[in-house]
Amino acid sequence: MATLGSPPSPPPPGPTASPPPVPVEQKKPGPKPWATPEQWTFLEGGVPEYRTAQSAKGKNAAIASFIKDFMPRFWLEFPLEGARSKDGDIKRMREWFQNHRSAKKVENAARIAGIFVKPRTRVLKVEEVYSCNYYVDRIKPLVDQRKVGISSRGEVLKLIKDTTKEVFEVESEVVRNQVLEWTKEQVPFAIAAVPDYRTKVATRTSVDDAQQVKGDASRWDR
Repeated sequence: MATLGSPPSPPPPGPTASPPPVPVEQKKPGPKPWATPEQWTFLEGGVPEYRTAQSAKGKNAAIASFIKDFMPRFWLEFPLEGARSKDGDIKRMREWFQNHRSAKKVENAARIAGIFVKPRTRVLKVEEVYSCNYYVDRIKPLVDQRKVGISSRGEVLKLIKDTTKEVFEVESEVVRNQVLEWTKEQVPFAIAAVPDYRTKVATRTSVDDAQQVKGDASRWDR
């Protein structure tokens, strides 16, 4: 209590002001993966082969040869559609294998492959080689017209197969001879198909479903 003649008491301290909140920087979402889960699994199946090419004496030539052999297999399973292009796919493949060549990836792919029976090998049929090289320009326009109303993957694959044979039969002699040469120059590969249908089979419990999916990979053999 203040006495007469004493200085006034200082005012009580006011509430301490809180510091302004520090703005939290929002991280921008990363780029959307360009590969679907099925495509990713297929690519992982090629990692051991890529590693072999990478360790070869002529590494650059070996990697180029691997990509050249790998792309027809990839396009057989995942035909070019929409905005995809052959050059764009090849560029993505090179970058993907460069970024996913670690030993862990190789071990995982090898462990998955070891669960299943080794697939037989074969070369692409002449119509498949033709499709890998001319699908976008000569086959896809017809497929796009004819697939209206078709929803199942099996029906689309059959449509692509039938349309490819139809178009190849009326191709020029020059193109047909070139495709035949490419067909003869092939190196047999595992009916890879595989990583794609193997993963689907491994995640299903129905034997009937598994056989149906496995059949998709061999439609060209019929």
